Amino acid sequence: MSKILLTGATGRLGANVAKALLKRGDEVRCLVMPEDPLVGKLASMDVEVVEADLRDTERVQGAVPGVDKVAHFAAIMDVRPKGMSLVEYFDINTRASFALADAAQANGVEKFLYTSTTAVYDTGTLTVVPTPEDVELRPNADYGVTKVASEAALMGLAYRYDLPTIIFRPSYIMACDQVLIFGKPGLVIGMLKEAATDPHLTYSTPDMDPGLIRRIEEKAQADPDLNVIPYGPAAQPLSAVAAPRSCGSPGRDPRQVSRARQAEFVPWQWHVTDVRDCVRACLLALDDSTVTRDIFTIAGPPPLDFEEVVRYKCEKLGTPCEEVHVPFTWRLEFDISKARDILGYQPQYDVLRMVDDALAYQAGEDIDVIPA
Repeated sequence: MSKILLTGATGRLGANVAKALLKRGDEVRCLVMPEDPLVGKLASMDVEVVEADLRDTERVQGAVPGVDKVAHFAAIMDVRPKGMSLVEYFDINTRASFALADAAQANGVEKFLYTSTTAVYDTGTLTVVPTPEDVELRPNADYGVTKVASEAALMGLAYRYDLPTIIFRPSYIMACDQVLIFGKPGLVIGMLKEAATDPHLTYSTPDMDPGLIRRIEEKAQADPDLNVIPYGPAAQPLSAVAAPRSCGSPGRDPRQVSRARQAEFVPWQWHVTDVRDCVRACLLALDDSTVTRDIFTIAGPPPLDFEEVVRYKCEKLGTPCEEVHVPFTWRLEFDISKARDILGYQPQYDVLRMVDDALAYQAGEDIDVIPA
């Protein structure tokens, strides 16, 4: 039994890690921001709660004495809030991480676990698939910049002071029914808009047909239940929205899905991670006594493509879906062999299982996951 400090304990990952640690008998101290609107997640848990703003170094470091291990999950994720300077964003996401690790080494902490992100790779420019940990880091957003800086600072501190440190780069953690975003038109529309405006992306498409996005939006407005399956070119660009195609006939095994018939079209692919797999990875890292400092990508089982997932989801829900041809192909897969070989990480939840559990969750069943 260990005493473990969790930051970000009210978040999607943190709350579920806290629950898992308590279940196996560990003591948990949770660092939460003052007046955290999600602190109610911890109400039923036997945890010690310490309030601290991540910009308050004294309070943050004061939460470390008396614990054996630290798991640092807290950060402002994704887009920098409007009105927040880049320096303040850096203070919260990077300087606080360094301060926490500094206190950990000063207090003889046995293990420091930090969650970074696959956004350090810039998933729009990856050309090595599946992607290993040693590709060049090219953050394409402020969030990724703060994580690259944190990784460098923490690895340097770990080397200087012999602080056993593990850094995770999780890929799109999802809990409860979040996986049902597969096939939502808004996801595809958002990426099309990025491709039209961001020249850094491998799939940058500045000359995209402006009518393409409008046509998808019109279809989605006409049928709010509509899901789309994006197909990109394998050889030549396309810009037209494909004609509707049925999601299958009744009685067909939805797991036996047909692929695109034309060789020039390939469906998009997205490598996501069920929060339960990520929780398991965190427990393995906190228990590890062999790794002194290392970085691991954490993701789910080998990904399925949008055609498989969306058709499966739509047959379960009885909702319509249709193929959409877009000017670029997005296929994302990460190499998790390093985490498997060194930490013993074996993800259990593929996307179809995640869809099944998401629908069970929406039906009111207990899937033993704390919602995001």
